Amino acid sequence: MTNTSLASFFNVRWTETVKYYFSLSNWLEGRHCCQFALCTILQLSVHRLIGINHSLGEACFENLCHNTFGLLLETGYFLMIMGILPWVLLAILGLAAGTTAGLLGIGGGMLVVPGLFYIFNLMDFPPDFVMHSAIATSMSIMTFTATASIVAHHSKGDVQWGVFWKIIPGILLGVLLGALLDHTLSSALLKIIFGLFLLLISVKLLLDFKPQVQSESLPRLAIINAVGLGIGFKSGLLGVGGGAISVPFLIYCGLPMYEVVGTSSSFSLPISILGTLAFLLSSHGDSFLPGFIGYIYWPALLLIAPFTILGAFLGTSLSHLISGEKLRMAFALFLLFISLNMLLT
Repeated sequence: MTNTSLASFFNVRWTETVKYYFSLSNWLEGRHCCQFALCTILQLSVHRLIGINHSLGEACFENLCHNTFGLLLETGYFLMIMGILPWVLLAILGLAAGTTAGLLGIGGGMLVVPGLFYIFNLMDFPPDFVMHSAIATSMSIMTFTATASIVAHHSKGDVQWGVFWKIIPGILLGVLLGALLDHTLSSALLKIIFGLFLLLISVKLLLDFKPQVQSESLPRLAIINAVGLGIGFKSGLLGVGGGAISVPFLIYCGLPMYEVVGTSSSFSLPISILGTLAFLLSSHGDSFLPGFIGYIYWPALLLIAPFTILGAFLGTSLSHLISGEKLRMAFALFLLFISLNMLLT
């Protein structure tokens, strides 16, 4: 079969494939580098597999793009036109965040916030508050997961309530300060701050940093409240849980690991409740948009929350079947990729 007949047989129209391809990429903020790399790899692979003349490989490449890759892109383009794709992605995001939390014991906010940021951009939300909305919506989602977590840990006696009541005043003050600062910063600056936070977490996971026990008793109340202030401030500013600070601190104080996990998880409930109230009362120029109250996008909250809980059960079930070390490294690399993407684009 000649090159022409081969192309005619598959009804190849390269310009249409490119049109659909870059229609999708333009809708995804015009980031062509990944698309170019995918096309290049695909083309080289086809040429290598064909192993014959360049023109025949080129024709087969066009056929492959049009009949497989092109079909997927056209499907995605159709879903975007129908307005379905963002909602499918929100459900997948909730499932992924919950599963990761169940597998690694890591708060889902590190996935939910950047995920919402990209999905809200797909939905053409005004760019000047899209990061604020991602943070606020993530905070409101945390109320559901934190409630389930604190009930489970309390029933097993894993929460050290004495520590909880000592540190909670500092945490609550920090949440308010973080949420207030969040309201004053630009979306672009918040994106950079969150990217730096993810970068630090990914490096910590890659290096497998483990704090050591330094004390068999709690430090002075002033130090406890100062640590609580840092936990709450970070959570209120970025819409994530406080585990990145609270877990090393509680280990340092000599708590057994099961109490470290349970007590650290208990902090998330007051953080999420107060943070959600703060973001509900926040106002912005686009509060009139459908589905918004303050900075919180309620349709995303109601869709993601049940999938997050489902994912947490799934992750817990899979945790005994998957190598924790390999999973930790993979997640660290994934966070590193997200952080660099947020910082450099």
